[in-house]
Formats: sequence, C-alpha cells, structure tokens
Amino acid sequence: LSDWFVRNLPADALVLGSLDFSHYQTSAVAQREDEQTLTIIRGFQRERWREAHVDSRKALLLLLEFAERTGSKEFEIVHHTNSGILLGNDRDPCTSYVNCFFRSHASDVRGEFDGVSSVP
Repeated sequence: LSDWFVRNLPADALVLGSLDFSHYQTSAVAQREDEQTLTIIRGFQRERWREAHVDSRKALLLLLEFAERTGSKEFEIVHHTNSGILLGNDRDPCTSYVNCFFRSHASDVRGEFDGVSSVP
C-alpha cells in the first residue's frame, strides 16, 4: 500500500493515521509502553512493528514505510498523555494518546497547529 501512496499521491499530500497507543494498563505502565513504541517510531525500526503498543500495528507500519520512502524522517510529538493522567488516576486501566507528525525537513510548522486545541 505504501507503494501505491508514493506513486499516486501528490508530493504535498497529508496522510493521516489514527492509532491509540497503550490500552488497559495503568498510567505508569502505559508511559513505559509508549516509550518503547516511540523508540520504534523515532528509529524507523520497521522490523519491530509487531512490538509496538498501538491498536493498529499494520497502520503504524504503513505510516513508517510511507514516511521513510518520502524522506519525511523528521518526527515531532505535539502532545502525549493518557487518560490516567487526564483523570488523575494512576491505578485504573487507561488508554494513551500521542499527537505527532513526520515531515521532510526541520522547517517550523508548529505555527500551523496554533488553532488546534489540546488538553494540557
């Protein structure tokens, strides 16, 4: 599928993936699992995609392949949290979330997120 994307999408296309990160873990465990997954993403370690703690590992693999093939190797996290942190509950199971993006160079695109709200 990444081959099709590369051949058929315009060079400035925005490809979105919506994946929840850790599920059914305490906040502390979810944070550790998220770091493991983020290490895979930051390092473009596609061979480790089955170890990622996300709800759609194949979607993650596709995003990594597409980003790598298009030279979008700059990775930035906009926001990272989990429901345990948001609710102040570190004992019950939670789901974690990471808002992030890949880009082809380190240009300043953060200003483009000024209108996007996120919960601190």
